[in-house]
Amino acid sequence: MTKTRSKWQLVVVGILLLLTVQYVLWRSLFTLNLDTMVNGVFSLGLLLAEILRLVGSTIQLFFLSQIKDRSREADWGELSVISGRFTPSVDILIPTYNEHPSILRRTIIGCQALEYTRKTIYLLDDTRRPEMKKLAAELGCEYITRPNNINAKAGNLNNALPQTSGDLIAVFDADFIPTRNFLKRTVGFFKDKEVALVQTPQSYYNPDPVAYNLGLENILTAEEELFYRHIQPIRDTTNSIVCCGTSFVVRRSALLSIGGFFTDSIAEDYYTGVCLSAQGYKLIYLDEKL
Repeated sequence: MTKTRSKWQLVVVGILLLLTVQYVLWRSLFTLNLDTMVNGVFSLGLLLAEILRLVGSTIQLFFLSQIKDRSREADWGELSVISGRFTPSVDILIPTYNEHPSILRRTIIGCQALEYTRKTIYLLDDTRRPEMKKLAAELGCEYITRPNNINAKAGNLNNALPQTSGDLIAVFDADFIPTRNFLKRTVGFFKDKEVALVQTPQSYYNPDPVAYNLGLENILTAEEELFYRHIQPIRDTTNSIVCCGTSFVVRRSALLSIGGFFTDSIAEDYYTGVCLSAQGYKLIYLDEKL
């Protein structure tokens, strides 16, 4: 984060904290209705509920002032990758269930265009479709399937683990196309042996459907932008980022140490991140749309 941006961020946070204190004082001294016991209970109850909500917001403001800009770290890591000093092997896993081949074609071609030599691309077909096997052969990537669909996406990913061997594993959903420098920007973080996972934001070229239906797609900010631009950076300050199931890189040894991708929930990505954090590993959020 630049010094100028950091300074102004602290100024804004400071102003918001002063306004919060002013509001609490005003509510406490001038708005309470204590004429009767009933009125007093409801009035004080509402004040307590507001204070609890404001405490949560204040904690967020504190963490907002501590946000880490990982771009400088990514720059140094990228130099190590480009120079060849740090180039671990990477397996790129693309799980698919029933997506159309045209969608997978773009994703595979995007992964093939990644500017990183030591990579292997695997198409993980969970419905055993001949057209998927044909597509993999046509584009020159590896094809893995299984005889059942146990544990859905997590089971599909776990099925591929013993059939692959890369030091790192990158996962992209069937409809996600990475930028050419995705691996150059993320792999360098793994020079730190304690780093288990690097997550990047999700970005969509389709407009938000709600905003689109209202004709406001060029005015309203998409809901996921709030999560990836505000909530994830805040969580990064406490090593509690959310693994979002796509556009992330994970260290194989760390993943295997927790038994692979979490299978006891449909939110396998979230709980996989929780399990890694519980083992003491670092989770990184790189706030760059890659």
